[in-house]
Amino acid sequence: MEKLLKDILGAIENINKEMSGIKTEISDMRTEMSDMKTEISDMKTEISDMKTDISSMKTEISDMKTDISSMKTEISDIKIEMSDMKIEISDLKTGQARIEKKLDSVYEQTAELTEFREETSSEFYKIHNSLDFIKYQESETKEDLFKLKKNLKIIK
Repeated sequence: MEKLLKDILGAIENINKEMSGIKTEISDMRTEMSDMKTEISDMKTEISDMKTDISSMKTEISDMKTDISSMKTEISDIKIEMSDMKIEISDLKTGQARIEKKLDSVYEQTAELTEFREETSSEFYKIHNSLDFIKYQESETKEDLFKLKKNLKIIK
């Protein structure tokens, strides 16, 4: 019976050792579970932060879409204004071409008038000289007439 008791005590000792190992494993598992719970809590916090970031990003994207839409409208308005400006520039060029033609005509007329003026001035100079000559001749003729009359009076 002693052997049986020794076997039972050995078996109990083995069971105690196994129980001690199981308790250590359970303690390690509890520590691991606690660490896992902490990690899960940290992950939940990170996920919450990520959700907040994503929400902020969605708002920013929405704002960007609104900005892009406004920019597209502004670009469209600018294109319309540019088109209007091109038409105005075309009209200005047409007007400028007409003015240049008129200016060319004015230059030609000015040249002709300048030439006419020079010719007229030259003719006036000749006429003036002729008048001076005629006046001189008239004066000479009057003087001659005066002399003749005087001589006639003496003869009479």
